[in-house]
Formats: sequence, structure tokens, C-alpha cells
Amino acid sequence: MNQNTTEQNQNPIYQYLWTDVMGTTTPKKEEIKQVTDYLMNNTHVQEEASKRTGLDNIVEKYTLGNQSPKGSPEFNEMINIYDVAAEIGYESKEIQLKLYQDVTDTLKDVNEKEIPISVFGTGGAKGTKLGFEGAGIGYIVNKYHTAFKNGLGSKYDPETYKKIAIQEGVNLQTVAYITDEQPEVDAAVEAGVGSVFLIDRNAEREQKEGYSVINDYVQILE
Repeated sequence: MNQNTTEQNQNPIYQYLWTDVMGTTTPKKEEIKQVTDYLMNNTHVQEEASKRTGLDNIVEKYTLGNQSPKGSPEFNEMINIYDVAAEIGYESKEIQLKLYQDVTDTLKDVNEKEIPISVFGTGGAKGTKLGFEGAGIGYIVNKYHTAFKNGLGSKYDPETYKKIAIQEGVNLQTVAYITDEQPEVDAAVEAGVGSVFLIDRNAEREQKEGYSVINDYVQILE
């Protein structure tokens, strides 16, 4: 590694880091399957999900939501059920959020540089927080945000990123956001987020103006 690269690693251009969760910090399919199997195979989890969400026919509603577009009532019901299952599983340690190793190492490095870290997910903040704590890095996350909760909208809406900046009291130009979804990248760029990273672990996407395509989480430090 040359001296210039070392200096870049020591001094990233952003002052705040926001990160997506599913597909970005953790293998999406594997994590969803883990929580889904936990829900489907445990009647006490289904009963608790019904109690907390006020919904009946938990399995049917969960299955329907999985087949529905993001933001639809059916999808939101599925997310609420998923959140309960994740919270119970993570809190009881019967399941554990599995983070990519490069994510764990990089977030620790970011924390050591005293850069505040926020997590912005589709799932509920409580379950996400329990998941990160169970993975051993909950202590480094400052804030948790959830789409369609606490006044926020879709992750595909530029206004959502502006609202998070207002809630945190930060300038969007000083923020870096990392995600694996193109619509989120486009929304963050349009909102004016200073540094936007599209993580593509298969290295299949090309660099484009307005954001950086990376294949390893550690590249956000370069």
C-alpha cells in the first residue's frame, strides 16, 4: 500500500456513515431464510407475533407480504411480523445476525476514527439493534432508522434521506451512505448525500458518475 492510499484510509472524506443492512452488511437471502424458518417452525413465535402486531393468520399474512411490493400494506404487515420474529430470536440468542467479516472489521475501523455510524434498514430498529449487539458490534452504532417509521418514507425516496439528516442534525454533504440496491443509490444521490457507495460483491456493475461501485466494504475507507 502506498503512502497516498494510507493517508486516504486514515482520513475518509465524510464525517458520518449511514449503512443499509440486508445485502449490504449481511447476506440477504441467508438472513431472511434464518428468520423466516425461525418464525415458521416455532408456534410460540407466531403467537407472540400475533399478539404484538394484532394480526391473525400470521403464516398466511407473512407469505402474502413476501409476494407483495415494498411499501404495500401487505408488505408492511410482513415486515412487522418479521421484526417480531427477529427480536425474539436475537434476544433469546436462538438465532444470530450474521455479518460479513469485512463489515465487522470496517465498522470497527470507522468507529476508531470517531465517525458516527447510523444504520438505516427496512426492518424495525429494535430487532436490528439486537442483531448488531448479538454480532458484537452494537456498541459502535449511534442511531437506527427504519423506512416508513418515525416520519420517514421509502428508502427509494430522496426526501427520506433529507429527513434523516434533519433528525440527526447533520449536513447531507458530510454523509456517506452504503447500500446494495440501485434505487437507494439513486435516491441518496438525488437527495444530495455527499458520498454514495453501491456495494456489489459479485463485481458485475460498472462505475457511474455520482456514486462509487465497490465490491468490498473496506473500500469505503479509501
